[in-house]
Amino acid sequence: MTNQAHSVSQYLVDRRHQLVEQRDPRLPDSFVGALAFTTTLVVAVGIATTAADTPWALQLAVMAAVVAVDSWWCRPLPSLLVSTCAWLALNGIDVNGNGQLGWAGRADVVRVGVLVFVALAASSMRWYVLRSPSPRRAFGPLRHLHLVRQGAPHA
Repeated sequence: MTNQAHSVSQYLVDRRHQLVEQRDPRLPDSFVGALAFTTTLVVAVGIATTAADTPWALQLAVMAAVVAVDSWWCRPLPSLLVSTCAWLALNGIDVNGNGQLGWAGRADVVRVGVLVFVALAASSMRWYVLRSPSPRRAFGPLRHLHLVRQGAPHA
């Protein structure tokens, strides 16, 4: 004899996972290239026109922030396209200028490494948050951190 409550609860669990899969808020993979190209190009041109004499570490930090925001909205594998477009725009417009790509040795290794790491970290974190059963359980021990309202009793 099977337990009817178990079969119903199993159906609800399977149904919930199907609904989560259907409501994936990330971009379709086909749009990631257009988003990556547009945003990184606009930011690289903005850096080149307003802050051309800033150190390359600050330029890299600004581009890494753009990569993180873009990669938050895509899956881990397409986020590599975002980091590649960011490196091409940063290298061609800000580092070498006039759209000429070049390899600067150790500095370019650092640039590529940082951009790839940021892209994979942001998209993997988004994947983890979407797959966690509850937002409260998404960050493990950090779920107990909260702000205490002034005048509220401490538990």
